[in-house]
Amino acid sequence: PAHDTKPGFELKDAAKHSIHAAGLWIGGQNTKDNKYHMMTPTFGQTGTDIFPGPVMDLKYYLQELPNWNRVWKITKEQIDAHKLEYANTGYIIPEVINNWPAHGDINKSQSPDIAPFIDVNNNSIYEPEKGDYPEIMGDQAVLFIYNDMAGKHMESNGFPLGVEIIGIAYAFDRVDKTYENTVFVDYIIRNRSAVHFTDVRLGIFTDTDLGSDPYNDYAGSDPERNTYYGYNANRQ
Repeated sequence: PAHDTKPGFELKDAAKHSIHAAGLWIGGQNTKDNKYHMMTPTFGQTGTDIFPGPVMDLKYYLQELPNWNRVWKITKEQIDAHKLEYANTGYIIPEVINNWPAHGDINKSQSPDIAPFIDVNNNSIYEPEKGDYPEIMGDQAVLFIYNDMAGKHMESNGFPLGVEIIGIAYAFDRVDKTYENTVFVDYIIRNRSAVHFTDVRLGIFTDTDLGSDPYNDYAGSDPERNTYYGYNANRQ
């Protein structure tokens, strides 16, 4: 695929971008028709396999899109302050906590429970005004939600799976160099279809862009540590 000049993942304080595009790939066999369904987003140049928001009744999708076509960026500092001050007069709940997508609208066939949260009074309802707050890891996190059901798969040309994915990217503010230079990503993957899949495979698509030439990047792997990596080398 052609590479454009739009930056991707930026190395900390370096003004350099090491990843042009990356994403989760999923495939599985439909037990009803034995067809293989897949979701394999890449660069989005010919369309996409994924769409913002959770799985829902498609007649509501365009109406709902503005609510889901976003990310929710939050810090541990915001959460700690909310836990201390939520009941205080004059305290204003931060937008990201107030609008945390904990629940979907079941009248629109959305999942009743979506983004994880701490339920202080254990009533299964997200109520930030009563002290509930988002459940995250790390010192700063970004939540994102997408599905593969809201349109035709234009990149894989495959059949949809009917999954919704809640992703949380997070990092720690620590002196330790390992944590300082690491971003973790956790995925919650839900099968919202009425289909049972077998032989399911998951992978991570990654297009690294290292240095000034995107065409001399190479990849390697260390199966014993479940690790893959990209590196830059001169072409022979």
